[in-house]
Amino acid sequence: MVDGSKLPVHGEAVLHLKIGPLRWRPALPITNIKGLDLIFGRDFLKRFNPEINWVNRTASIYNNGRRVQLPNWDDTGDIPVETLARFKKDVKRTDTGFLAIATEAENDREKTSEPPGKIKELLKEFQDILPDDLSSELPPYRTHQHEIVEEPGSKPTFRAPYRLSPTKLTDMKKQIEYLLAKGLIRPSTLPYGAPVLFTPKPDGSLRMCIDYRALKARVQNGLPSSSGFLNLFSWKKG
Repeated sequence: MVDGSKLPVHGEAVLHLKIGPLRWRPALPITNIKGLDLIFGRDFLKRFNPEINWVNRTASIYNNGRRVQLPNWDDTGDIPVETLARFKKDVKRTDTGFLAIATEAENDREKTSEPPGKIKELLKEFQDILPDDLSSELPPYRTHQHEIVEEPGSKPTFRAPYRLSPTKLTDMKKQIEYLLAKGLIRPSTLPYGAPVLFTPKPDGSLRMCIDYRALKARVQNGLPSSSGFLNLFSWKKG
């Protein structure tokens, strides 16, 4: 960065840039920059040699052998709205959709990864079951073992993998190798198959999830779910 600091790069994206008559497809590194969507660096400045008139708020670039005037920036323009038909068409082209809702922050204090004091005390007290890293050993044998009982006559479910970007494929390989090394997963030749998808974490990393929604032909467990237990505790407290 300009101030000498360094930021981690999470991948690379090819941008279809269109500014007035300018058409450009640069390969840009992806990183987290607070308050900015895009930065034009030395490559852009050297290639197009822009001239900026700060008084008139205009800019021109040198493109294809001639000086080209770029459209004026207007901060009072209308917000583009996408139709439902267009949205459905765009969603079919990708494997992930995001909904973002902008809200006003309660304060300007920077968020840190350091947990509050009470949480730190709990983590220290139960460090044997809440370690910083996963154990390389499986849990001990207990009286009740988890199992999935399928309905009689049901067929194994197999779903093709979802299409993933190169960044997600690299992350998936890294996480699988880590879990294999820990002994928490192992190769299987069973006829079952479930695709992998990713959800972003607050720190920018990816959480790998297995989509088992197709595995519906199973005998339902009569015990309450985790949310059911929480409801029981809340009723008991009330």
